[in-house]
Amino acid sequence: MYVICPNRLVYKSGVAGAIGTPSLLSSYISQCPDPISNPADAAMVSYNASTEICPGSSYTPVVTIQNYGSSNLTSANVSVTLNGTTVSTGTYSGNLAPYATATVNSSAFTASTAGALVANVTTSGDASATNGSVNATLNVAPIGTATNATVKVSTDAYGSELTWNIKNSAGTTVASGGPYADQTSAGSFPQADVNFTLVSNECYTINLIDSYGDGFDSGYGDGSFRVQVGGTDLVVFPAWDTEDATKKMATGALGINDASELISMSVFPNPASTNVTVSFEGKGGEYKVAITDLVGRTVASELVANATGSTEVSLSTSDLKAGNYLVTITNGSTTYTQNLMVK
Repeated sequence: MYVICPNRLVYKSGVAGAIGTPSLLSSYISQCPDPISNPADAAMVSYNASTEICPGSSYTPVVTIQNYGSSNLTSANVSVTLNGTTVSTGTYSGNLAPYATATVNSSAFTASTAGALVANVTTSGDASATNGSVNATLNVAPIGTATNATVKVSTDAYGSELTWNIKNSAGTTVASGGPYADQTSAGSFPQADVNFTLVSNECYTINLIDSYGDGFDSGYGDGSFRVQVGGTDLVVFPAWDTEDATKKMATGALGINDASELISMSVFPNPASTNVTVSFEGKGGEYKVAITDLVGRTVASELVANATGSTEVSLSTSDLKAGNYLVTITNGSTTYTQNLMVK
């Protein structure tokens, strides 16, 4: 069931059975504005620009306005404030019919501070100021300070619906993943980590896409997606139950020594039957080598103290059921992961 307002905005109000609940229907109808009653009235419909930027980036507000007057709208002024200070302006000129909408690109500005954005539209003889503004929040992306980045993903039961990518400011994909395997029940299913290298003074865009359109938190388990930099969470996506989600992350000047935290990891034989060997380059300290199932339960593990240089650990797989597993190496707050198949 949908409610279509006089200003042509549409609300999805629920299933047809809700018609039997007059109070629910009335609550949606009450959100509709009154029909046009004045010759001149410019209304703000939506703020449809991205509201997250990298620090110091140029930012261009984009809004949609509507002619809520009975005469054609030929001109209007748009202003945008950030934390109460005007930072951007724009104009509309044309011949906008009653109830018709138009997109206005305001002037670009540079921002390093998050805060409240308020976009306003006015026209000569504007009859109402109450419908002429819309609020949004400008977010500034976090800054990573190391070169080594790791993506950690857990899916719900429908892993085949999830894909993701991370792109730099030139639009080049630097990391991606999915689709993943479906499961037979709801839950949280960790996937193999994806490691990639960051470069200095860059702005990255992280895109999550669900082919079904319900994200990974819509009743089939609890998914998660996070990007760690230098072993620490930098970007964590909140609960997500829509078709796509986007966040940004940035880097400053990165030192070349950060790359020394990376290790070389290999798992063989793969598929395995009776045992598997995990090889890596230790950088000192304690390393935990483990095999976990896709529910996250540890089924085999071994601690290696003061691992330096080429290191090999053998783990038995003879008692494991055939299927897919994850092999992880954990050193402090940093974890490296590869897939393992047991036959």
